[in-house]
Amino acid sequence: MPRTHGTHAIQHKQRIFDYDFMRFVAICFVLAIHASCLTYIATTPVQWAYTYTMRNILFTCNGLFFLLAGKFALTRQADEHISTFYMKKVSGLLIPFALLALLRTLYNLFPHYETAAHLGKEFLLALLAELNHSEYWFMFTLIPLIFAAPFLAPAFKQLSREKMNWLFALTIIWLAIHFVSSNTTLPFEWTWIFPGKYVSFFFLFCIGPSVEQYFENKRARWILYFCGLAALIACVICNYTAHTEQLNDNSPMHIALVLCMFFLLKNISHFLVFMRKPIEFVAPYVIYIYLIHMPIEYELLRAFPQLEQPNSFFIFIPFTLITLIGSFVLGLVVHTLLIKPSQKLFLKVAHLKKS
Repeated sequence: MPRTHGTHAIQHKQRIFDYDFMRFVAICFVLAIHASCLTYIATTPVQWAYTYTMRNILFTCNGLFFLLAGKFALTRQADEHISTFYMKKVSGLLIPFALLALLRTLYNLFPHYETAAHLGKEFLLALLAELNHSEYWFMFTLIPLIFAAPFLAPAFKQLSREKMNWLFALTIIWLAIHFVSSNTTLPFEWTWIFPGKYVSFFFLFCIGPSVEQYFENKRARWILYFCGLAALIACVICNYTAHTEQLNDNSPMHIALVLCMFFLLKNISHFLVFMRKPIEFVAPYVIYIYLIHMPIEYELLRAFPQLEQPNSFFIFIPFTLITLIGSFVLGLVVHTLLIKPSQKLFLKVAHLKKS
């Protein structure tokens, strides 16, 4: 996502590369998930074991994005006026989302464009609901959380160790019961923290500012790594036994894997400082890559239908790389030609009205 003034102070911290690296890896995970689903077909037990293991690791991408979003959204400047906060979020978040949603609507309708009224209606429906059934669900879930950040921040920004222990314990218990209920006939309709189907993502968003302090000592970190390994094994077993409902969304195993991946990537980034410049160049446009990549993958499959074969494992990797490069280039073009001018126009109008 293009950096806004609201995150300017954070960008110059020494460890910003850690988080840019996480964003880059998370978007690669997203592309890899969709590429593997579209191209890789497992036919042997070994292939299935590989598929289950890799996909459970790759599915940490969603949780990583929510964790990072909460880390920055809930630590905004205390002296920033709330109207300024919202103006920046409209410019840096809503405008790119709306314009990319418009392009996605045009892609979905192609070539059946009728009247301008019909196009406007389809675009409105896409913004209100339809795109929530695509990969755009991520934005439908994340944007409300970011806009609620000024009210969530005081509650979650400075949790004591004791309260964090209780929050973790109660959330894990709720997720465990919910997961069992989702995969059996056990009824369970209680909610926790936030109602809805993405409680784990809300939880990760809210603990973003505190998670590094919570796992700051080596003992806690090693316990987390052990839990992450155990969670991965449990996820693979759940895949084999077909207990996969909410496995990669609302399960305690998913929380453990996401947190484990967060700290693993943070440690790995220290050895990849030589990649700082290219990663920091790509990282601001991660959200564009996310919202643009699926049409590119669809067109690749249309151009190369032979990709859908059991032996396509070796095609899956370049398929992901091509999608990454194509999405980034297209995102850069859309940002330059459409989004950036729209943001400038909005800020100009907003400042005129304010004055």
